[in-house]
Amino acid sequence: MNARHEMERRGQLVPIGRIMVIETEHGVLRFPGSSGPTVAYAIMQQREGDNAVPDPSKLLMITPWGGLPSIHEKGDEPCPECMSDCDICGATGEKVCEGWQCGGRGWVPGPSEVCTAPGCLGERGKFNPECTACAGQGEVFPHLPCPMCHGAKVMICPVCKGAQQRPTGLQNGSTNWQDGACPKCHGTKANGKEVPQDLEKHVNAWIGPMPVIGPIVGMTIQCIAGMRPPVKQIDVTADANGDYLVLLLEPGSRVTHGYFLGGSLHERGAAA
Repeated sequence: MNARHEMERRGQLVPIGRIMVIETEHGVLRFPGSSGPTVAYAIMQQREGDNAVPDPSKLLMITPWGGLPSIHEKGDEPCPECMSDCDICGATGEKVCEGWQCGGRGWVPGPSEVCTAPGCLGERGKFNPECTACAGQGEVFPHLPCPMCHGAKVMICPVCKGAQQRPTGLQNGSTNWQDGACPKCHGTKANGKEVPQDLEKHVNAWIGPMPVIGPIVGMTIQCIAGMRPPVKQIDVTADANGDYLVLLLEPGSRVTHGYFLGGSLHERGAAA
């Protein structure tokens, strides 16, 4: 841990982004929004003058561990804090019917029937190329009321369900994703309740007063702006010593420091 403190102090690291998910053998820890701690790769030891190369085998937590956040459990009703006029139906509660083969006409073509127009197939037993009723095809398709709009040509808006407003999942009902997620529903667009996560079930051992979280078998990281890919998925296997990745947390207040130790990290999709 002292060596990792020294790496941070000297700036021998390459920031990656915020943790979104930690997968352990006991389940999954989630960090919604921007609640996860920021992590970085240590820099490999290089000769003086060489370019710095990140070492994926050494993961550092470079912001404090702020505790395990609760998870928003989605409810059945729309979130009241991020409601906005429905832009799908123009806040009318209705829109042009989307029924198959209707498209706002109010009808759909029925099964084929023999054309009974004068001089055509039904009367003469043969096609009449000049028949205007069937365009010379010898068959017609009757107009049947659309089963979705029942001939009204419009339907209840499938997004707002006729309420004329809809939740956007963004702050104050914004429709600009850059404004960030709604703090009430965390972007789920629905009401609900906050359910605490149980960190204790992920504790595999104790080193003195420090809990050891793990073994960690995978992680998902939201990368810093401009990094590609924008999300890294990391698989973790045992290192050369047979040790898996674990997270040690300093004792004390809710805001504390964490240390990743052991394990071999492999970015999913990266070249071997």
